[in-house]
Amino acid sequence: MDIIHIKGGRHPSEFSEDKVNKIAQKHLGYSGRLLCGSKSTYRRKYPEHYVLFNANLFTINYGKIWYGDIDLNIDKNKIVKISEQLKETVFLIPEWEGRFDNTKLIDSEIMEKCYWDTIRGFKPKIEKSWKEHIKRIKSKRKKTLFRLKCDKCGNYFYRIGTLLLDINRNDDEYGWYEDVDCYCKCKGWMKVLNVKGE
Repeated sequence: MDIIHIKGGRHPSEFSEDKVNKIAQKHLGYSGRLLCGSKSTYRRKYPEHYVLFNANLFTINYGKIWYGDIDLNIDKNKIVKISEQLKETVFLIPEWEGRFDNTKLIDSEIMEKCYWDTIRGFKPKIEKSWKEHIKRIKSKRKKTLFRLKCDKCGNYFYRIGTLLLDINRNDDEYGWYEDVDCYCKCKGWMKVLNVKGE
């Protein structure tokens, strides 16, 4: 699974580094890490991944130890390793609950604001919401007949693939395609012109 690293070095931050933060960076990369230049593009590419952009990692004894984009499907085991190395439970907290005026949280606030931690996993409310999201995504996937045109030879083709409909819309007319072979025998690239649901 690729993570799309943004080039250009580290980003300015209100967060200061220490030896604990460096342990987190060893596993997750620099604080302020970006998964992708576009949040919507990343969500479309990995719709079934649990992602928190600009997330924060806290522990009870060390407070805030890292922040940046987290994809739990990719980063979960890395966070567990950080927890094991620090001998501390690591709490995942969303951006607005752990940055700027909220960088220093007391123990009860950390427990209250976290979405997931290395001991209990998801909070029940968050887990329920996420399962409903996954269920909706699966209901919005359907096999589809795609019409394509090669940009090199100009020929038209039909291919079967998967259409992932926009989960934020109630109609079946808009979405993104998956699993469609867009390469022509002439080595040209075939553009998807339209789709027809079965």
